[in-house]
Amino acid sequence: MTNPTPTDWKQVKLEEVTSKISDGLHSTPKYVDNSEYYFINGNNLVNDRVVININTKCVDENEFLKHKKDIDDSSILLSINGTIGNVAYYKGESVVLGKSAAYLNCNSNIQKEFAFYWLKTAKTKSYFEGELTGSTIRNLSLKSIKNAKILLPPLPEQHRIVAVLETWDKALEALTQKIELKKKIKKGLMQELLTGKRRLKGFGGEWQTLRLGNITKARSERNKNLSIERVLSVTNKNGFVLPADYFSKVVASKDLSNYKIVKKYDFAYNPSRINVGSIARLNKFKEGILSPMYVIFSLNEKVIDSDFFWNWLFTDRTKASIRDASSGSVRESVDYKSFASIKIQIPKLEEQTAIAQILTTADDEITSLEKKKQIVDDQKKFLLNNLITGQIRTPENLTI
Repeated sequence: MTNPTPTDWKQVKLEEVTSKISDGLHSTPKYVDNSEYYFINGNNLVNDRVVININTKCVDENEFLKHKKDIDDSSILLSINGTIGNVAYYKGESVVLGKSAAYLNCNSNIQKEFAFYWLKTAKTKSYFEGELTGSTIRNLSLKSIKNAKILLPPLPEQHRIVAVLETWDKALEALTQKIELKKKIKKGLMQELLTGKRRLKGFGGEWQTLRLGNITKARSERNKNLSIERVLSVTNKNGFVLPADYFSKVVASKDLSNYKIVKKYDFAYNPSRINVGSIARLNKFKEGILSPMYVIFSLNEKVIDSDFFWNWLFTDRTKASIRDASSGSVRESVDYKSFASIKIQIPKLEEQTAIAQILTTADDEITSLEKKKQIVDDQKKFLLNNLITGQIRTPENLTI
């Protein structure tokens, strides 16, 4: 049961609390090779800010002055073509807007930050989704934006709501920075510990150089009797996944008898996508089956520690070796023979295990922070969708 609409809140159209709502250029400006002025579109609005990257085109000063829209400190930018609903504060960037970016200039009846958060609510996004036109490229019209209905509290309550949401945003930002720092530290440890540049106390001796073929064994067992039904895929971000959970359509063949069997703690990779990190170790399931295109291998754990090897795969040096192994291939594919030819330097097993434990501890710290961040993010979304709609009220004496 939802709470009734607060009596001191009023419903208005968005155009009633903005001085102007418009979009960017519908023509192509004159580009230059390099300048401090940029032509941006909706895809430049990322993580609540304007992001300029190497693909962002430049315009000269005259072009900027000629086409500069009426954006100012009251403006919020919104993506309206292709990617829909991304928002960013305008903070004085020297940009010319393209037609896939709109701007909203808030008037004195609405706090800019309140309007910004309102644009991010599930209710607003649902409204925008229902207003889209176009089949190939989706488009949100300015008319739909102007007619969007917003439930507006008095300004003092707007300020209190914004203060609460900004507190959660600051917590999320702090956690994000902490996670990035931990990842940077872990990467530094990997580059030093996994290459022998830094040795752990109590360990000595020369490292042994081997080819991966000396410590791995390819698996080619097929699911001939159809005893295994769990079909898996390997992704570059989430490792082993169930296709039904990850892809929008069934990607497995109807005949699973030729699929390869993968056992727990085996490694597998897509020969055509290993260059982008599409390699994983099966940790979650006891067994599964993979498309015949995958390369599957196990480790000789009498020689190589599995956690040591897993971290070694993602060092800069290893990534370069994998790229080199694919050179000369039309599709930049790395078959098992090429993979097996890659060299690895390893210390004695005891030192490998000690190094792996340090890196696993670093991973555990990162995972813990990411879980905490997810909890805070869920809390923020709950508050966002309930404070902005008046389902949760802020006390008048609230101080943050």
